[in-house]
Amino acid sequence: MMNFLDPNEPHRREAKVKYLDADFQVLREGDFVHCAATGDVIPLARLRYWDVARQIAFGSAKAAFQERLGLPRHRAEPDLNFPLEQDNEIGRQKNKLR
Repeated sequence: MMNFLDPNEPHRREAKVKYLDADFQVLREGDFVHCAATGDVIPLARLRYWDVARQIAFGSAKAAFQERLGLPRHRAEPDLNFPLEQDNEIGRQKNKLR
């Protein structure tokens, strides 16, 4: 039997969100919103990018920028959170050669 209040049970319901400056307000409880550029699911815990004027969410800064420029929509690449090139060993070696 499925218990609606069980925190271990994955609920898959889209939230209704009002996007504010530097924050957002959940109007209808849910677990995710959709990226306006790619259609990907964005869990509310990972929601970082949105457009206040147009009240739409984005899965990444890249998706927001591409949508703003009117570039074709495509599925987002996985966010691997790699450090910037200049912060890793390969970047430091390249900078020595310049």
